[in-house]
Amino acid sequence: MFPLLLLVFPALAVTREEVLDRAQAWVDAGVPYSYDAWYTDPTTGTCCYRTDCSGFVSAVWGIDPPGNTTYSFAGGPWDDGSSYEIDDSELLPGDALNYPGDPSDGTGHIMLYVDGDFASGWVEVYEEYTPGADATLRWRSIDPSLYLPIRSTFIEADCVASTEDCDGADNDCDGEIDEDWVCEIETDPLYTAWRGDQGDSSDLDGDGRADACARSSTGLVCALSTGSGFTTLATLPDLSNDAGFDDPAAWTTIRTADVTGDGRADVCARDPTRGFLCWPSNGGGFDDPVAGPALTDALGWADPSNSQHSRPSLDRTQRSARPSPSRSAMRRELT
Repeated sequence: MFPLLLLVFPALAVTREEVLDRAQAWVDAGVPYSYDAWYTDPTTGTCCYRTDCSGFVSAVWGIDPPGNTTYSFAGGPWDDGSSYEIDDSELLPGDALNYPGDPSDGTGHIMLYVDGDFASGWVEVYEEYTPGADATLRWRSIDPSLYLPIRSTFIEADCVASTEDCDGADNDCDGEIDEDWVCEIETDPLYTAWRGDQGDSSDLDGDGRADACARSSTGLVCALSTGSGFTTLATLPDLSNDAGFDDPAAWTTIRTADVTGDGRADVCARDPTRGFLCWPSNGGGFDDPVAGPALTDALGWADPSNSQHSRPSLDRTQRSARPSPSRSAMRRELT
């Protein structure tokens, strides 16, 4: 602790992980306690910090050198706004415990909180604590009546995990942004709901009318068009959640196409364990699957860059043989 008033300039935002990494770097380097402003932080390359308690916390929080004093952190007589008091129930790794002390007596101490029960006075902290000792990580006892739990004004807000969305943010707090299939699922009309490859390839019974299919947790459910309504055709349990088709890498490959050439649309998909399969339509249901290439997860086909291309397409000669409804034209523009 160094009893001088220091001006603090705006610091850059810092994450808790960065704070703890910086603190550990001081410990790993064996930085000795000192009132002198001499040390270059090894993680940021910024010089020159005091290596006393408050210089250490200033450095790991990203406050400009030579660093604050306990008096200019929250609770101190010269509070400069670089931190603020929090309730002890809110303490998280990377916050700090500040005993502001009295400038006239030269008292005070601050340490970086890591873990422990503040109310009981038994906590794990990073600190520079006395001349002749190096920066350390240790469990120690404190007097909760003297110390104030405080938080850096510049620390990034804590991530609250939610379902990953296609919004440029790390919604699920795993360190990755818009990962896997989330943007394709939310922005590509092929993925927003299951549909046939084209409007003229979903005629399951060959009567010239487009039929409808949708995948539920129990499998693919298909209904035949009567021209004025629909009648249930069949369910394909092979495409159920239990079969692995709740995974976007599987269900986004489901397509209909007339692979047998009999005028009836068949169902094809990439099964996670069995590879590429097609279930021929018999007009009243589906026959056993016909095996195609072994495009399994084990061979890398769960990767979106691969599996998004493993979709059957209706033979172009079949498309040209009969008129395409307006939806087909729309779908071609979208794809």
